[in-house]
Amino acid sequence: MRLCQSAWRVVMLSALLSVAAGVYALDKPSETKGTAQLYLAGGKDEPDSGNTCSIEIKPDGPHEYDFPDEGCKNDDMYWYRIENAPSGTLITMYSEANCPGDKNWWFTIRTYIQPTTTTWRKIADLGPAPAKSIITGGILLDLKKYKEGSQVGGRLSCVKIDL
Repeated sequence: MRLCQSAWRVVMLSALLSVAAGVYALDKPSETKGTAQLYLAGGKDEPDSGNTCSIEIKPDGPHEYDFPDEGCKNDDMYWYRIENAPSGTLITMYSEANCPGDKNWWFTIRTYIQPTTTTWRKIADLGPAPAKSIITGGILLDLKKYKEGSQVGGRLSCVKIDL
């Protein structure tokens, strides 16, 4: 009976370890790539795979990306996703070209997990969220300028990334 219980424990431990290894591999798909990326997508109701772009998150910033640079369409992005970003990365999304802080709206999000990878998130959801609040695991809404009722979805024109 004891031999049977010991064998059962070994089998269960082996199964748990293999599941844990599989989850790790799925949770960190871009570590082999070694680059951090910000992905943006159009599509009001869901990310549009035909209208997406990516911006590499590079050190020694800040770096500004005015659309349509980097292949991103101006005033046509509704979603963002972060992949493999280092902790402490600041990403500011602006409604206006040339990343001005004094016009319409802007949102600064900060990563706080090393590395941070998220699913697709709506840019418009940042509007009503309070500053200094956690948006999703690994992402904090650091600062923002937003007036209630401002159109956010589809109005992204510039991104500034500081690492």
